[in-house]
Amino acid sequence: MGSSSEIQTPFFGEALRYHRKNKKMTQEEVAEESGIQPSEISRLEKGLGNPTHKQLKRLAKGLGVPCSRILALEEIYVERLD
Repeated sequence: MGSSSEIQTPFFGEALRYHRKNKKMTQEEVAEESGIQPSEISRLEKGLGNPTHKQLKRLAKGLGVPCSRILALEEIYVERLD
């Protein structure tokens, strides 16, 4: 985790952060609801590495949004660069 060889995915992190803040939740609250460590949520929000499918499902459940909503917002951020 957190090694320099990991792929950075800033747009997923931005989408995750947007949904967390939109729900007025802290990383700790999302961690409690999702069962994912706050340090891992912080790492993902910073764009370090990719979430696993299981993590994505747990994050979405913890945030109370469908996985597709997080991924759709990620796509919007990516398309802004095109």
